[in-house]
Amino acid sequence: MLTAVGTAVHNEGRADRPQGDGSRVMTADRGVAGTTEVIDVAIVGGGVSGAYTAWRLMSTPAAESPVLAALAQGSSTGRLDVRLFESSDRIGGRLWSVQMDNVPNLPAEVGGMRFLNTQLNVVGVCSPQQLNLPTANFGFADNIQYLRGQHFTDGDYATKPPLPVPGGIPYFLTSTETNKNPIQLVIAAIEQILPDAMKYKGTDLIEYLRGAVVDGVPLYEWGFWTLLRSKLSVDAYHLVQDASGYFSIYGNWSAYGAFLEFIRNYADNHYMKVGGGYQQIPIAMIERFRELGGHAQINSHLLD
Repeated sequence: MLTAVGTAVHNEGRADRPQGDGSRVMTADRGVAGTTEVIDVAIVGGGVSGAYTAWRLMSTPAAESPVLAALAQGSSTGRLDVRLFESSDRIGGRLWSVQMDNVPNLPAEVGGMRFLNTQLNVVGVCSPQQLNLPTANFGFADNIQYLRGQHFTDGDYATKPPLPVPGGIPYFLTSTETNKNPIQLVIAAIEQILPDAMKYKGTDLIEYLRGAVVDGVPLYEWGFWTLLRSKLSVDAYHLVQDASGYFSIYGNWSAYGAFLEFIRNYADNHYMKVGGGYQQIPIAMIERFRELGGHAQINSHLLD
């Protein structure tokens, strides 16, 4: 027997606070404290996993599953009585998009902020056939950089010359390195080291890299820094480190893991974002859950 104490998100009397970009922040009504009920399924936690489970349980006809059918047998509606309990004051877990005052169209992502177009589970759940959430490319061109005393944007790499030309990219780069951003410099170096690597995807890429040999030495025995420096000029390597924002991934860790990371994330792939913030995914799941008769409670601590 579970006792839930907290705030209920009900089908009636609940309002979503609209944002300037059409997204919503979930609000809630005060529930009845200390009530004890027998329910079919209790979902503990309102993060992405909990929200997804709640939505799928309510949207799947009980007749399609012997387990669900047995649970719903005593229900007059033929559906499960499913409740979700979240101890914090919001739905979303690690996905937390904070709407800033006076900037309604620019949510601050406190948790996850983006996903790859190859992450098909996320792409699919946002599709018109599922949650119908707006998505867009996660652009980097307008990102502002301040390096070696000079301001410029990520988009400037494609057009501005390097040193010694004043006012350009403040690094000395070779002719083949010019007009490449830091990620493109790394990908170009990988292509020089393993020209066939970009042909592979998924598990085929893993197997290829596991068996790859560079100058008679297995790839996994090479340090990433060592291989990068063999193909990048000194200033190009410093640019990669200075501008990436993630110094650790350019350190001298296993070249196998580093190559896999870069090829998977940046070769022919791109990042995407959800309109209104990444948190709109679990919020939309709970909305569908409610529409199907489910109940969610926030600020709720379950007592055994």
